[in-house]
Amino acid sequence: MAHRKLAILRRRTFTALSVLSLLLSAATVTLWVRSHWQRDTIFHRSVDSNLALHVQTAVSQRGLLIVAASTHSFPRDRPPLGWWRYASQVSDVDLYLDQFDSSAGGSGLVLGFGFRSIVESGITYGATALPHWFLALLFAILPVLHLRAAIRSRRLNRAGHCPRCGYDLRATPQRCPECGRANSATEITEITEETNSSLATDEHR
Repeated sequence: MAHRKLAILRRRTFTALSVLSLLLSAATVTLWVRSHWQRDTIFHRSVDSNLALHVQTAVSQRGLLIVAASTHSFPRDRPPLGWWRYASQVSDVDLYLDQFDSSAGGSGLVLGFGFRSIVESGITYGATALPHWFLALLFAILPVLHLRAAIRSRRLNRAGHCPRCGYDLRATPQRCPECGRANSATEITEITEETNSSLATDEHR
């Protein structure tokens, strides 16, 4: 019984994560298309106990997601703290992308991947660029695996096997002796028909 409950919990968790990943993949594709004419920026400012200013930034533009973080130990002013978001048109002169240029001390952009790090007096800064296509593919892995598992389960069920573990159920259509899964009346009927069809085929041969 405990094994069955754990298997059900795992299956439901896998399904929920697959749906979430599918939504994230679709949202990333939407953001990817939008990023070619619109720059979306989200950042957060906070101050620690030493009065150092911390800024986290995420920028979507030109097919890239740029994530940056900086610490200013001795900030000249105190900008508004908290979360902020704004959108602007993509321009030809772009400091967000220029920072990754190798001539400016960045790693350069290779297939959309890039890194930049700065450590100066009182300032620590790091930025990473990731292409939207990479994130969309990454988020699509779980939905693809879930679809593959569903197709395999359906194929095994039609062939008279347990959709959970693949055990041959033609001798025990009511319940799988391997994993304990109980079959519905419809599944029992299908397995019985599959068994009869297999026997008829064998006799014909």
